[in-house]
Order: sequence, then structure tokens, then C-alpha cells
Amino acid sequence: MLLHEYLYGLLGKKKAGELMAALKSGKTIIISGENGTGKTTLANFLRASGYHAAENFETYNVVLKNPLNSMVPNFKDTISTEQETSGKY
Repeated sequence: MLLHEYLYGLLGKKKAGELMAALKSGKTIIISGENGTGKTTLANFLRASGYHAAENFETYNVVLKNPLNSMVPNFKDTISTEQETSGKY
């Protein structure tokens, strides 16, 4: 079965088209959903087709709402402080 045929059957034509566009642009796909909805099957099919896909339980998402430079004024100072206090790095 071809990838686009599988996706059309699973997601419908519109959503399958959006997913195909994301895949073609090189984006990593994160799949989430309830148990038994086909997350693993879809992820395996995408991986077998040569794309990067991860199921939601395999990821840790961090969402930043502000520009990073406003939260960490000087990255080098932050690393130096961490080294001094934890003994790491």
C-alpha cells in the first residue's frame, strides 16, 4: 500500500494532504491519541516509508512563550554558575 493511500484511508483527504506536506517539508511528526487509535501503526508506517515520526509517549515537549534571550541574559554565566554549584560540566 502506498503512503498517501494509507493516510487518505486513516485521516481523510484533507488531513492526509496536510500531513504529506509536512512530511515533504522535512518536519518530524509527533503522533498522539487515545489507546487503540493506531498511533504505533501510523508511526511504524511512516518510519518504514523513511520519515521521522514519534509517538507522544516517546517525547518530551517544551513550549517557550518568550524569546529565550529575555529569560537567560548571559548563557555563559549560567553554565559557569551551574558548574560551580553542581560540580558538573
